[in-house]
Amino acid sequence: YGFFDEQKLEMDSYEFEKAFSVYAENKITAMQLLTSDVQEDILELYNKYKIDFNIIIRNDKMYVLFETGSMFEIFSTRNNPNEVLEEYFEIMKFIYKLVDKILKTIDSTQI
Repeated sequence: YGFFDEQKLEMDSYEFEKAFSVYAENKITAMQLLTSDVQEDILELYNKYKIDFNIIIRNDKMYVLFETGSMFEIFSTRNNPNEVLEEYFEIMKFIYKLVDKILKTIDSTQI
């Protein structure tokens, strides 16, 4: 992902830091966006679905990358494909909630 210009941050939550590595060009902005409640939400999703993902904030854009594996493989190996769809729907709802929180933080702090 090109972290050469970025530094690894020490986070407020030990549990969060154990599960995720956070790199940022601007430490202050990263800490303003990754508030304790945002960290808790991210950990909750991670612990519930055991799905690896990356959140990258760069050049005023946020990218959320989920490592779900092959979609065709997942649907063919599970007994109930509806469970997969429900899981992905919950992940999409999480992304919406996360983006909403971050946008509110940006608005209130003038980041």
